[in-house]
Amino acid sequence: MGVSETEPMEIGSYQGFGISAHLDMFCDHKTTFRGAITYSIELGDSATGNITRIDNALVKLPEHLDEAQAKLDDPHRKMESAKTEAAKPFAMESELQRKSARLWRR
Repeated sequence: MGVSETEPMEIGSYQGFGISAHLDMFCDHKTTFRGAITYSIELGDSATGNITRIDNALVKLPEHLDEAQAKLDDPHRKMESAKTEAAKPFAMESELQRKSARLWRR
């Protein structure tokens, strides 16, 4: 059974990550590592080069985790900032009241 373009095939594990492979239309081979998240790597023709690519990708996983955490934290920070702004009194309230009253008198 070979690796097809549409269906990833489980091919083993490396450093605690399940490894799947599949052919991709735009690159020869793509490997996917599955742990808590999924990470894909394009492979080349050299076995030692591929191990280096895999090791480099695994070393960068904490960096990817930090980026994902920052993306997750950003909406929470924005919501807290919006709540703070919404709780502030409207700076132009008196002008709004004056102009609204003037419109209603017409």
